[in-house]
Amino acid sequence: MRFMSSEKYLGYVTKEGIAATIMASITANYLVLFVLALGADNFTIGLVVALPALVSAIVLLPAAYVVEINNRRKMCYITAFLSRVIWIPVAIVPYLITNSIPVLMVSIAISALFSAFVSIAWASLVSDIVHEEIRGRYFGLRSKLCAIASLATVIVAGIILAIFPNTFGFLIVFLAAGIAGVLSAYYFFRFPNIEQIKKKIEIMPMLRDRRFLIFIIAVFVLQFGVSFSAPFLNVYLIKYLSGTYAWVSVIIFVSGISTIAVQKKWGDISDIIGHKYVVAITSVFIAIIPLGYVFATSPEFLIPVNIMSGIVWAGFNLAVFNYLLEISERKIVSSALFWTISSLAIFAAPMIGGYMIDMPQLTFMNNYQLVFIISWLIRLVGAFMFIFLIEDIKYMTATRYISRELFAESFQSLEKHLHFGLLKEYTKKVGKKITDEIEKTAKKGV
Repeated sequence: MRFMSSEKYLGYVTKEGIAATIMASITANYLVLFVLALGADNFTIGLVVALPALVSAIVLLPAAYVVEINNRRKMCYITAFLSRVIWIPVAIVPYLITNSIPVLMVSIAISALFSAFVSIAWASLVSDIVHEEIRGRYFGLRSKLCAIASLATVIVAGIILAIFPNTFGFLIVFLAAGIAGVLSAYYFFRFPNIEQIKKKIEIMPMLRDRRFLIFIIAVFVLQFGVSFSAPFLNVYLIKYLSGTYAWVSVIIFVSGISTIAVQKKWGDISDIIGHKYVVAITSVFIAIIPLGYVFATSPEFLIPVNIMSGIVWAGFNLAVFNYLLEISERKIVSSALFWTISSLAIFAAPMIGGYMIDMPQLTFMNNYQLVFIISWLIRLVGAFMFIFLIEDIKYMTATRYISRELFAESFQSLEKHLHFGLLKEYTKKVGKKITDEIEKTAKKGV
């Protein structure tokens, strides 16, 4: 299969990511606050977060079958449009229906249904567009640009919600999310139409792969710990730390700034030392995050916590995706299993966490703090699994090193113009020649 790492197509992948990030920055950060403003309790908040994950867990594997036998590019732009345009009516529903939360949940579930197809098709197609020699550096830079877009989005959204701290403010920001989502679907349309080799979807061989099985179990444990507390962090900020929507935006802002500062560097580090080590190191610090909320006495205390959060999540998200691509020969089925396992954790954990919060207080601490401590312990188990159980398969070959250096000039161009040089074929030939010379010299004993 021929890789398509040209400046034009990598530019489209970057622009699609920026548009999708604008949408996700609103839907991920403000959906819980939206339903809270509509009168939802903690269990309902957990259910709103869990429902899309349940839909994804059910749909992802069938979606892999559909993507495997269809045109991936077409699947991307059609399902992306259907999953993202729905955020426009989500913004309007509270003005049309009194009890709008059930309608919102159905709309969110429909969005999750089509998003499952997007995620599978995207992972498979992008693995062909972005050559493995430059994935760490490219996705590091792409993620940095997306983080800048996310930061700008939450600033503007925070200002809007501060001016209109009611459903009208949410109407504005969720309309913007829908428009940005439709724009991202347009960029999918500009992706190259790379023909894939049709293969039979086989799940059992993947599950018999010990390396892959341990990896997705570790992902499940860590994601369960994260989702056990994550939906309630901003709720706790508002209810117990006297925070406001403006403080929510400040917290997101400092996290975004720290992400931008380190995102590209994580890509370089991950390419050099290996994706496994970046995942292992960052997962330890991810485990600590909920403890920061336990001991916080005012919103100001959360600023350093979220600076650290932005730094470590930047590295983890980049490296865990690249590690998945690196250990998987069958990108579609492995991506489907990966996101299915993650979705199961995201589905179950928030409902359990929300149920515990709504229970009568059991200890000297409030139930939010108890949930945060349990989240810390579960995350820590996941981190230890990444450290001691998953296998490091990264090694720096002469080919990889030479290719990485020869691509450096193209990446500098991307930072300024979103352009790349079409150097892949040349660098592989040069790298192979150098590797062959090294092997010949070694055999001669020189």
